[in-house]
Amino acid sequence: MSAALCGIIGAILGITGTPMLAGFGFTGLVGPLAYFELEGWSLLNIGKAIIAFVVAPVAFGIIFNRVFTKIVPIIDPEDYRLNFS
Repeated sequence: MSAALCGIIGAILGITGTPMLAGFGFTGLVGPLAYFELEGWSLLNIGKAIIAFVVAPVAFGIIFNRVFTKIVPIIDPEDYRLNFS
């Protein structure tokens, strides 16, 4: 759900990329660097990139974590526990 909404935010902001880089987002700065390569390093583009690659994913992650652990409890914090034996 977070990825879908981030995709919508990216489309609204006009974030561009190449089909080969689609879905990489912030991983290794691939998404942002491709965006800047295509669109340039202006303050407007930097602001758009911060919203699309940092603010939206973090905000949606926090929101959906709360929704799916508290409101519609289908995820338990124990689901994330790693057992090293």
